[in-house]
Amino acid sequence: MSAQRTSSTNGNGFYTDAASGRDSAAHGGFTPVGVGCSTGNGTMNLRSSFLTNGATNKLDLSWTVAQGPSNKTAAVLVGATNPNLLVPNLCPLNGAKYLYTDVAFFVLSGSTDALGFWTLPAISVAWAPFYAGVKLTAQAAAVDIGQGGLGVAASNGITSEVAPVPVPIQLSRLYNQGSANATVATGTLNVGFGTIVQFRY
Repeated sequence: MSAQRTSSTNGNGFYTDAASGRDSAAHGGFTPVGVGCSTGNGTMNLRSSFLTNGATNKLDLSWTVAQGPSNKTAAVLVGATNPNLLVPNLCPLNGAKYLYTDVAFFVLSGSTDALGFWTLPAISVAWAPFYAGVKLTAQAAAVDIGQGGLGVAASNGITSEVAPVPVPIQLSRLYNQGSANATVATGTLNVGFGTIVQFRY
């Protein structure tokens, strides 16, 4: 939320008001599960960014792979549930041995850079109210012969949730003016304006 407090004198009285409103966009959170395979760049991991934008009426979905194998073909698998399925030949030397998504929806392909990073372009869809609270599971994988077994490095799994559109705050402007002893608050109703009485975070 953003706010601005202003004041001025008018005769013997005064008034104070504020412009206030809630952010028009919200980020959904994600919960990691398991641990990724060890690569030459560290432990392979996956994060997500789900942005619900009330101003554009869009939902933007994106994922970022970090510390995967360098310059390798990679994919992010996206599904609805986490089967927590043991895959014995997945990273047999170290790290993840489980599949953390059912891949019910889609597979996004690309490649990692020299440091093992890959940020996927955002998928943008028109917002619909039923998206709020929807959860998607995901896991990344990349070609890595050095892992042995299946020759694939896998990340941790994540479950990401879509945030609802923020609800605007309805406020009014009230003020005392015209007398130093004014006790009655008067004013006009203004959507998005109101007196600041407390700050919280």
